[in-house]
Amino acid sequence: MGGIARNIVPDLVEITGEIRSMDHEQALSLARQIRETFETEAGKLGGRAEVNVTEEFKAYRIQKDEYVVAHFQEVCKKLGLSGTLEDTFGGSDNNHFTAHGIRGIVVANAMNEVHTKKEWTTVDEMVKAAELTLKLATVE
Repeated sequence: MGGIARNIVPDLVEITGEIRSMDHEQALSLARQIRETFETEAGKLGGRAEVNVTEEFKAYRIQKDEYVVAHFQEVCKKLGLSGTLEDTFGGSDNNHFTAHGIRGIVVANAMNEVHTKKEWTTVDEMVKAAELTLKLATVE
């Protein structure tokens, strides 16, 4: 957002964005590059850039050979579910758990057209999600 009217050179421009990565150091490196680029380019034009970076959460990666993944896939197999594994760039409570040494995965289920105004599910999908949750939490 910049300026107070159309067709003017604004005295102030505010840009908001986010960086997501599966590798935390890579995200931090990119943030540094963005900061340096904005500061350098603004300086070339006689301006200045104030770049504020906040870390909302730390990126992590769970390896496919970890127990939590094997347990998830075993339970899915017992329930006849696909147990598909996919990397995402989303943020969740799991980012905080892994930052404190608690290994886990985010189980996405019973969601269609996610994060849209048309998001929906079915009773059957909710039942399967509940069964999966129960089996994942049960020690046999």
